[in-house]
Amino acid sequence: IVICLLPFAFIMNGADLIYAFYASLNLDLEMIKKTAFVVTGLEQFAGGIGTAAYMFVFIIFSRGEHSASHYALLTSIMALEVLFAAPFGGVMADYFIGIGMGWQAYFIFCFVMSIPGMVIAAFLLGEIRLLSNAEPSED
Repeated sequence: IVICLLPFAFIMNGADLIYAFYASLNLDLEMIKKTAFVVTGLEQFAGGIGTAAYMFVFIIFSRGEHSASHYALLTSIMALEVLFAAPFGGVMADYFIGIGMGWQAYFIFCFVMSIPGMVIAAFLLGEIRLLSNAEPSED
């Protein structure tokens, strides 16, 4: 299952590229109303896959006597990203639209900003693999 972490992370973050492609189509409002559910559905599916992968990693890191507390702490840290990134994302979207770069450039920017997280996941993959194969300790 550990080998799925990086592909799942790419799928989750790749949803930004789907939105960038969709924005590049320059569809009229009526066509957007008829097709946006497909893109949004793909993004929701991709987000679910990515979240499942990260939750699996959190379970691997949460071992021992205080595993529930460790898991709660890790998921809380993950929630901080939403708390801080969401408002910043809105400001950045306004900026990109305001200077005339458009939605396509914004979503490409979002994907580029996700690359460090994928690099960190790749860097930690060896440790995650070791922990997933280790027997749970009874600390």
